[in-house]
Amino acid sequence: MSPLFYTFTLPASLLRAKGVLHLAEKPSHRTIYQRVAQRWRYTNTEPCGKERPHSSQVLIGPAGVLDQSTLTEKLDACRVDSEET
Repeated sequence: MSPLFYTFTLPASLLRAKGVLHLAEKPSHRTIYQRVAQRWRYTNTEPCGKERPHSSQVLIGPAGVLDQSTLTEKLDACRVDSEET
């Protein structure tokens, strides 16, 4: 998943997002993603070591504005299978 693709596929109504991402561009490292309104930042951290790479995130938006099925579809399109890295 390209970090910019991920950033721009999330809806503008999203208020806050944060998480640990496993990106194809850096498969042996964790990437921290943080977004507040339209400001966002990626930070690469230490190598994963023996820990299995994974992505985990929290998305916060106004009630009734974020469509869970659309978000799930967009985020699933960004997934990287461990066999691909």
